[in-house]
Amino acid sequence: MQTRRWRRSVVMAVAAAALSGCGFFGDDDLEAGSCLEFVQDAEGEVSTSTIDCDRPHHLEVIGLVEVDGFEEHPGDAEVSRWVFARCAAIFEDYVGQPYGTSQLDLDVAVPDEAAWDDGARTARCAVGNPDGSRRDVPIRS
Repeated sequence: MQTRRWRRSVVMAVAAAALSGCGFFGDDDLEAGSCLEFVQDAEGEVSTSTIDCDRPHHLEVIGLVEVDGFEEHPGDAEVSRWVFARCAAIFEDYVGQPYGTSQLDLDVAVPDEAAWDDGARTARCAVGNPDGSRRDVPIRS
């Protein structure tokens, strides 16, 4: 089960990077407790918007991680693995149960190589439903 979650997290991280162009879930001002909704327009373009967590939302940011220990960008997959391990540790405090026993998915958004070259080192951890459906209530325990 954790393998499925990891694969989905990598896919979501890549999707988040594509949405924002810099590897984040859109807004640079996001912090723990921010909720996001993915919106697709008539042309199929997807964007994110920050909304109140009491409204239907796709993801809830649970924390920020500063990426360190790498001189150069080691590739999206390596940064994602590094961040994912740290986000899993944040997960239990935020959600109230260990990641491995939760029905929620953990997603990460990491600085891509272009953002890294511009000095970005902040990654974001977020949780959501495994099927990508919206939640009507905040996740925070």
